[in-house]
Formats: sequence, C-alpha cells, structure tokens
Amino acid sequence: MGRNYFIVKNNTVVKTEKHKLMKEGRRQEAGGRRQEAGGRRQEAGGRRQEAGSRRQEAGSRRQ
Repeated sequence: MGRNYFIVKNNTVVKTEKHKLMKEGRRQEAGGRRQEAGGRRQEAGGRRQEAGSRRQEAGSRRQ
C-alpha cells in the first residue's frame, strides 16, 4: 500500500482516492459473487424437489 494509504488533513485521517476506488471495486465484485451463489442455491433446491417428486411417483406405482 505504501505511504499514500492515508492522507492526514487537520487531524482527521482521509483515505486516498485510489484506495477508495479499489475498495468500491472489490465491493461490487463481492456483491456479484453473492448473487451468483444465491442462484446456485435455488437451483440446488429445485433439484431436491424434483428428487422428492420422483420418490412420490415410485410410491404410487407400488400401490
């Protein structure tokens, strides 16, 4: 990170623009990944329901 990680102005610590931009970029990426992960979870849930319905079909055939 080096020296320009913090700029001190009148006793308040201000992070540099470069650092802010990097942080925002990471946040956006992380948000996108979270959405993808959520979608995959829903898919997995759908597959579980399919498996359940197949079991019911098998049960009705036995009767």
